[in-house]
Amino acid sequence: MLREHARGNIIATSACCGSRLSKILNPFLPETNWKEWNVNEVIKTNFEEIQKALKKEIEGFQEVFGVENYYLELQQNSLTFQHVLNYHLIEASKRTGAKLVVTCDSHYAR
Repeated sequence: MLREHARGNIIATSACCGSRLSKILNPFLPETNWKEWNVNEVIKTNFEEIQKALKKEIEGFQEVFGVENYYLELQQNSLTFQHVLNYHLIEASKRTGAKLVVTCDSHYAR
């Protein structure tokens, strides 16, 4: 439906840690509890495979909304997974031309 009707009139973001893009990372990352991760080590894990999968998904969204109307959403919170996701989204932005936007997700107000 969006592909048919968006016509450049909708601005969309990639959303939070529960998004389609974030779920792409899961099969590529360690199965250990993310609270135990060393972010600097985890971001290197399957890096190119993650970027390839992200690029494919991002390009699909860009096709629907337009490159200028689809943003990759960065958030700052205490979740280790969020830091890994942010790192990958910043790199994906460079590779796809998708712009970045910073938001504050109300899921984690405390």
